[in-house]
Parts: sequence; C-alpha cells; structure tokens
Amino acid sequence: MTTTPGKERRNRRWRRRHLVTAVVSFVVICAAAYAVVVWHTYQNTKPAVDAANTFLNSIETGNVTDAYDQLCAPTRKQFSATQFSAYVKSQPGIAGHASTSVDMSTVDGVDSAIVTENITTTSGSSQSRSIVVDHEDGAWLVCGQPY
Repeated sequence: MTTTPGKERRNRRWRRRHLVTAVVSFVVICAAAYAVVVWHTYQNTKPAVDAANTFLNSIETGNVTDAYDQLCAPTRKQFSATQFSAYVKSQPGIAGHASTSVDMSTVDGVDSAIVTENITTTSGSSQSRSIVVDHEDGAWLVCGQPY
C-alpha cells in the first residue's frame, strides 16, 4: 500500500501539530506545578517572616515592651524585661529592615525558622542578621540572640 505525497504531508503536519500541543501542554503543567510549590512554600514561611518583621518593627519604633512580648519562653528566661531593654539600647538603632531569606525546619516536633534580615542602622550602615523564630503555643516567637 502506497501513500500519496499529499496524504504523507498531511500526516506529517498532523504529527507535528500534536507534538507541539504535547510539548506546550507539558510546559504549562510544569509551570503550574512550580507555581503551586512556590505558593505553598510562601504560605508556610510567611508567618515566621511576619514574626521576625513584627519584632524588628517594634525595636525600630522604640516599643521595647512589645518586642519583649514577642520573645519565646527560653529567651525570656535569659533576659528580664529590664535586661532586654538595656540590651536593645546597647545595639545600633534600626532605621529599616528587609527579609532576604528564610530556612524552615522541624526539630523534635518544634517548627523553627531562621529569617535572614538585611538591617539598616540609624548610622546608615547595613548588616545581615539571622533572626531565629520558633512556633510556640500557636505563635511564632523570636528565640535565641534576639538580633
């Protein structure tokens, strides 16, 4: 059985069209899957980043009492409110900050994150600081060396 040149051309066009459709479909599905992963990651890290930013905002605006209330229990055991206030006053003032990355982990059933912040001081210098936040009693709180 022989095929005519016109029929062969149509078959090649048909195969090419379906190949292009398959490739485009694959790319669209991959892009959608990537978007879902990025969105899911963002949703999981957002509360930890918000906690670090709320803490730094309190420090930046001079509301040390609110910042102290955002510390986790082990860190509050290390600092009394007075000691924490003195500690904050001994640090360079914060003029601004921006989150640059976040690393999430779970250790012994405790969700934790390290939020890296680019902090601009009142003197104009800029430095990168890691803010550790733990999920404690339903809230994300700053732990360890506060900033």
